[in-house]
Amino acid sequence: MARHRTVILSVLCAAAVFLLTVPIPRADRNGLYNTVSGLIWCRTESACLHEISHRLDQEAGWASHRKEFGEAAQTYVLVEFMGGNPSDLAQAIINLPGVFVWDGYFSDRPSEIYATIFEFSGGREERMPEIFRQFYDWKRAEALVQKLRGEK
Repeated sequence: MARHRTVILSVLCAAAVFLLTVPIPRADRNGLYNTVSGLIWCRTESACLHEISHRLDQEAGWASHRKEFGEAAQTYVLVEFMGGNPSDLAQAIINLPGVFVWDGYFSDRPSEIYATIFEFSGGREERMPEIFRQFYDWKRAEALVQKLRGEK
C-alpha cells in the first residue's frame, strides 16, 4: 500500500513539474513563454519575436512594469493619435485586450504592450520607435533572435 502511494505521488509530482516548466500550446495561440523554465513555443516568426520579448522583459526585471515604460507607451500613443494618422503599432497597442476592457485576472497588459512593440519592430532596434529602445537589451535580443533564425 505504501509503495502504491509512493508511485502515485511520484506521478503527480512529475506531472506538476511538467506543467510548470513546459510551455503548453493552446489552439487559439501562436506562441507561449513559460516564465518558470524560460522555454518558448511558437508557430510563426512573429509569434516567436513576441515570446522572445517576454523573455527579455523577465530578464530585465520586468521592464514593462516600470513607471517610465508606461509613461513612454502613453506618450507614444497620444502623440500618434493626436497627429491624426496613428501608426499601426499605436493602433495595435490601443486594441490589445485589457487596454480598455478587463481581460481577466491573469492578463499582464504592460508585458503584452512591451512584447507587441518588439514584435512590430521585427526584433530590430532601428525599426523600433526611439522612445522605446532604452527598455530593451539589444545585445541579448540579437542573440535570441539569431538563435531563433538558426544563425548561431
